[in-house]
Amino acid sequence: MQISSLRTRYSWRAFFPVLIVSILIFSSCQKNKTAPDVPAPPKEATAPGTERLLSVANVYYTNDGRNVEAWFYETPLVFEFSRSGANAKANFELLQKAKDNKLLVNVRLVPRTENLIDLITPANDEQIAKFREESSKRVAAEAVPSPYDPNAASFGGSPNSSLISVVPNITTLNTIFNTIKNQCCQSPGLLIYGTCIPFQFVTDGCYARAHKMRQIIESYYGYTSYKVFNYACSGSATLSVNATLWGNNCCVKWWYHVTSYVFVQSRTGAVAYAIDPAMFKGPVPIATWLEAQKNVSCGYNGAPQGQRYFASNAYTPGDLNASACSINIYIDNNYTAATNTCISYSGLQGCSF
Repeated sequence: MQISSLRTRYSWRAFFPVLIVSILIFSSCQKNKTAPDVPAPPKEATAPGTERLLSVANVYYTNDGRNVEAWFYETPLVFEFSRSGANAKANFELLQKAKDNKLLVNVRLVPRTENLIDLITPANDEQIAKFREESSKRVAAEAVPSPYDPNAASFGGSPNSSLISVVPNITTLNTIFNTIKNQCCQSPGLLIYGTCIPFQFVTDGCYARAHKMRQIIESYYGYTSYKVFNYACSGSATLSVNATLWGNNCCVKWWYHVTSYVFVQSRTGAVAYAIDPAMFKGPVPIATWLEAQKNVSCGYNGAPQGQRYFASNAYTPGDLNASACSINIYIDNNYTAATNTCISYSGLQGCSF
């Protein structure tokens, strides 16, 4: 595999501040638990090559043995560096140690690229202590049964009693989808909650897009929604998507992706539909949404992918067990972080920064 040499076409002001969003403090929606809201990301600019503090989800050698790929919990984007590079051995060992011990690392990227790692250095004691304090306040998201589980109810979880559990028909679902689609930053209509949603920028921010969709589905329309997370189970098994909407024609590689879904009444019962205007022109069955992330022409190699389903306040991953193909997700019951991420990405487009 040849390392992609992606070039920045936009300001780094938007990119790096958002990478650290998911290691911030999460708030609980449960009445018997309290935690502070997720703070807004810092606004300062970060020049190419500057170090950032990130938490490691996975690191591995690519199948051809030439490169190393790394996943971080703060972004679905896959990062990489050459195995033959000057810092390669030390970088890999530090990333592996951080993954095994749930530690942070400082990541310095190659200047004028957005996913090529130059140097990894360990986090200092102060950084580690602060991260552990913040992590201890996270609240795990509530898992719900798969919509395809024959032994589960037609819909699962603990929906808020003030919300309607099932969308009554496809016509209503299409209305909801079109309202959400019209929030796109590329050609926004009436903005319901004051900020557009960057569906045109597929590289990063799916967690924030899904959360803003949840806000519209539940707070504006009054229907219960859920989140589905799709994720790679092992090294060199990344999700591969061909992005063709919003003027894009490019491939994107993630280690996870998330969107909102709802249940819709049909003649045979309630059926789950995914809502993802970054990938589709209308609502689609979740199976269709999952299949689109296995695009062979964009690099999918046939490796397994895992899925987990959660209540709608699920936000970003914090624990991945690649060998067991399992993932834990933490909640955010506030829209501040999602709104700030959408604002940061509002002017970007395509499959790279």
